[in-house]
Amino acid sequence: MNTNEIEVGECYVRRRAGAIRQVFEITPDGIVRYRAYGLDSREYVNSGSCSTNAFSNWVERKATPEEISQLSVPKTYAD
Repeated sequence: MNTNEIEVGECYVRRRAGAIRQVFEITPDGIVRYRAYGLDSREYVNSGSCSTNAFSNWVERKATPEEISQLSVPKTYAD
């Protein structure tokens, strides 16, 4: 995936890592901040950040609407 295809509010999957990342910020200097969820459990795991280049290399595909709807978003992040 190209770096310019990464969007705030979107979710991305890497099956080999067993993870879904939900992008909540892209800083002006190109840092992607995300929340990570287990691909199978859909449970929140942690938050992290990396460069847009590293994120685009990590991504295998966008998450499906079904995968996104099943995420267990912590109450502090629900809004």
